[in-house]
Amino acid sequence: MFSKRAQAAMEFLMTYGWAILVVLIVIGVFWQMGIFNTMFVPEKCVIGGGGYLNCQDWQIKTDADPAVSDSILLSVVNGQAKEIEVGRIDITSEALSAPCYNSSAQFVQPGAKITLVVDHQVDDSACKIKPTVGKSRFKYYLNITFRPADSEFNKTLTGELIASKEG
Repeated sequence: MFSKRAQAAMEFLMTYGWAILVVLIVIGVFWQMGIFNTMFVPEKCVIGGGGYLNCQDWQIKTDADPAVSDSILLSVVNGQAKEIEVGRIDITSEALSAPCYNSSAQFVQPGAKITLVVDHQVDDSACKIKPTVGKSRFKYYLNITFRPADSEFNKTLTGELIASKEG
């Protein structure tokens, strides 16, 4: 009934089908482990929440001396028509040895650009970025507390920074 060519074709397709299936499963496992999460994603900084603060530039600075604090610098622009007091900025990431925060509040005039320096850890020690092997880009989660000039209540913005460290 069936010719030998049809059987050979089916065996060929089944063999390569299984091989392709194994490759797809391996890629899926790597994806779930987070290997592809930031490797192919361009560096970016996004702060959500109605355009109060817009991230313009950033830098992750590291120092080989353990006594010197590493720092995360964020250059932001006030996108509102009123002054904003930027309070605490908390940053968490798998790249950090512990969450880091900034040490002082800063006022930002409408349309003005300022640089926020995050260089302290929760226990007031120096912010340190872990030495890494293999992975060059990490995702940092931002939590920014601020207060508009016409409000007596603090507000919170969240954001993400995907960046490589500079040493």
